[in-house]
Amino acid sequence: TAGTIDPTTILRHLVAILSDEFKPDRCVGVLLNDTGTIAKTVEATQREIMDNASIFSEAIVMHACKELCGIRIPNIKHDVRFVHDEGAVKSGVKSVICAPLLAHGKAFGAILLEIHTANRRWTDEELELLSSACGHAGLALLTAVLTRTRLQHERLAAMGETVASISHSVKNMLQGLRSGAGAIDLALGRG
Repeated sequence: TAGTIDPTTILRHLVAILSDEFKPDRCVGVLLNDTGTIAKTVEATQREIMDNASIFSEAIVMHACKELCGIRIPNIKHDVRFVHDEGAVKSGVKSVICAPLLAHGKAFGAILLEIHTANRRWTDEELELLSSACGHAGLALLTAVLTRTRLQHERLAAMGETVASISHSVKNMLQGLRSGAGAIDLALGRG
């Protein structure tokens, strides 16, 4: 992701890496927009990575982003907060860890790792590792946003300088025309 300032590209790389390292049944990456709603999703399984994740628990993702901390649910059926969540029920998830993509107290999105089999559960150590990775990714996303903002400011400044230069040149030409017209008027008046 070095040199990448596109948040979706950063998210796709992160989802691919986490899917490879954690070996979840499914990894869902989410980016939030400025209003705090889901703007972009990426899904990875052991076979493929694709944009626009199929149904997942948005409630768990939004909880992690709102609380600004990771969440581990060893057994979704025993968690009263999410046992009836439509996304959790329809996705068939059994165990979940989710961590927000944080930088300087702002959630840029989250990563949700799902297990769909009953014989495996996420551990606290895995949540800690995911939270650490998401913290680094959050900093990468913040850097991308700041870089893009800086580039926009530089483009606007360059445009302003160009407009000022053109304006100066036009003023000089007009002044030259006025001076020439004044000289002609003076010559004709003496004439």
